[in-house]
Amino acid sequence: MAGLGTVALLPALVRLMGGSRLAAVLSAWLAAGCQPLIYYSRELKHYGLDTFIWLLAACLVLLLLEELLSRTRRRALWAGLALTLGAAPWFSFGSLFPLAAVLGIALFAACRKGRAQLLWGLGSCAAWYLASLGLVLKISVLGKVGYVNSHPLAHTVREMFHYQEAPGLDQVAQAFAWFFQVPISYLFPFAGFCLLPLLILGLWSWPRPFRAALCWFISLTALLTVCASLINHYILMQRALLFMAPVYLALAAQGGAWLWHRAWSKPALQYPAKGVAVGLVLLSLTWGGLSILSRAGYFQNGRQMHFYYDEKDCVAPALEFTARAASQDEPVLLTRYAGTQFLFYNQGRLPRATHWYHTDPIDERAEFIKWLKTIRTRGWLIFLDNEPLPWLAEVIREQGFSEKKAFAGRGSNVWLVGPAK
Repeated sequence: MAGLGTVALLPALVRLMGGSRLAAVLSAWLAAGCQPLIYYSRELKHYGLDTFIWLLAACLVLLLLEELLSRTRRRALWAGLALTLGAAPWFSFGSLFPLAAVLGIALFAACRKGRAQLLWGLGSCAAWYLASLGLVLKISVLGKVGYVNSHPLAHTVREMFHYQEAPGLDQVAQAFAWFFQVPISYLFPFAGFCLLPLLILGLWSWPRPFRAALCWFISLTALLTVCASLINHYILMQRALLFMAPVYLALAAQGGAWLWHRAWSKPALQYPAKGVAVGLVLLSLTWGGLSILSRAGYFQNGRQMHFYYDEKDCVAPALEFTARAASQDEPVLLTRYAGTQFLFYNQGRLPRATHWYHTDPIDERAEFIKWLKTIRTRGWLIFLDNEPLPWLAEVIREQGFSEKKAFAGRGSNVWLVGPAK
């Protein structure tokens, strides 16, 4: 539902910010065929929902900035904005940066226009959002501080940017470059930076005064995201930056619409302009078709490795089963990715379990043989569907053991390992 809402809200946002009808139509085509948006519309993860939430809030704020509104409609818009901002942190924190940019720009616009009532309303909504965010942090996050600090990714950001105490100007420049580069290559996998001139043209041709607001939104969102990234938060990756998808899709649509309108009155340029618009539509259909085909087996495309598999890496059912079935003296091993999920889901269960972080530079074969030698009568192996495991079964048999599947859950499995008979 959030993915469908994004397709509906993007053209609405384009129109509210002064874009043409053609730009709105093209943006809807691009959003409907955007491969990452389709992927996270069928995954119970927050990335697509983050995109929908800030888009909804932005549309509501733009409607509230209009001066000619009836009292009933204004009240409905305020209620919708308060509900959106209050609920957003309870789903995820991924919409924090674009939401903060939207509210900051709206507060500045209300202050500049001298609209005190609007300023108070937006200020109250911002305070309500911060209160909701603070409550979520207290209830849901503080209890997981140990997990966050012990998670292997918690210590990789400084290594990724190559600094010890504080980042330098080169790390800041690299972070900003990643912020803009990663989403563009992610959203336009087959066109990549060939569409960069079209995006720049879309920004340049965006109607005033909304062009300045759009520039400020991109800049503030980039600044907030980069600041969070440089203080050791793992954010500058493809799916975490999915919330920038509407911006780049809207810019591409605006650039294509501008070329169409400029060339329409010039017969010599009509066909190239039509070609750009038709090309955008065909690109959308190509993206959508490939996304549909990826549902049938593995999607063999080296540029989009993340779409190989629908990751369902919830190990909680496997942990619950093993905690009941395994006795105190029976060893339990969680493999690479299952070990990482275990840190979050264990809740005190299986304290004796051995687990591998997926970033640990360990000799897994040697470690696995060492673990097998601790088995007296039975041992339990927990792993995920999408892990490459042929060598585990081979080593089990080489060491004189046998395995059988004891549990199969939604993406997680448990093998019972014991001496071969």
